[in-house]
Amino acid sequence: MESLAQVFDNFSEKTIEDHPFFFCFDCIEPIHTDRPFQCKNVILPSAFFLYIKSGRITLEIHSRDNASHTKELTEGDIVFLYPDTFFSLSSDAAVTDFILLALHGVLLQDYLLSSHHSNRYYVLDNYLPILSNQIEHIEADFTSDLMAHCSTEKRIFLMQQYATDLMTYFRQSLVLPANQMARSVPSYLKKVRRHLDEHYALTFVLDDVVEWYGVSKYKFCHDFKEFYGQPPLQYLNEQRILHAKDFLLSTDVPVHEVGSMVGIDNTNHFITLFKRCTGVTPLQYRREHLSID
Repeated sequence: MESLAQVFDNFSEKTIEDHPFFFCFDCIEPIHTDRPFQCKNVILPSAFFLYIKSGRITLEIHSRDNASHTKELTEGDIVFLYPDTFFSLSSDAAVTDFILLALHGVLLQDYLLSSHHSNRYYVLDNYLPILSNQIEHIEADFTSDLMAHCSTEKRIFLMQQYATDLMTYFRQSLVLPANQMARSVPSYLKKVRRHLDEHYALTFVLDDVVEWYGVSKYKFCHDFKEFYGQPPLQYLNEQRILHAKDFLLSTDVPVHEVGSMVGIDNTNHFITLFKRCTGVTPLQYRREHLSID
């Protein structure tokens, strides 16, 4: 198994300086370590996301004035680092899993300038779970055998689309209310969100939340929107559409069956919701993407 330093070297070599797209990710690297590690003085030429799937990591950012900023990262945390940021990573955990995802694009520099941060990084403490879900979704797709057999044109097209969605979610996370950023997400909300992620195809009933966690419907809906930036039903529907995209491209089942597979039995409602989220109907989405092969 190659060392973590070699992984970073290889990751850096895979990045591309320029893309003729608004946003595109160059590469994604899932990393698993089964022992404590220390990787010092890393610098990558691209902007990138670091997502902690499990374990814990200490991130140290080295500034140009020789000062440093240290942040303890745990499961669910996401860090966005500017290009050419000088940093070190270490962990005393027995097992750690994290993902690196590098980005470029003609609009990326404008995004960085409009959201400039003096420390050259942002830490998103799992306040917008759709961001972590999107990163895991990208990892699953672009490390799968199915994607390995895609044409270069289709692969680049999907990389552009996924990166644009990812940066949209990232921008959403930067405008969350200040009071939300100062508080931890209640444990019951994390459990409900995990339930929605894992059981998106099942009917979701607010009364179940009241029964499971002893909170009122109003408090649950208020808390969910405050901490996750959107109402629970909107979050659930976005998860359903995210999975529907996969089924449309990886299977040949009819559109109405895809709707049922993600928990939306009413075909007209599924088509309307899909178009609202993506700008095209499910059939158009399937034809446009499969025609790239």
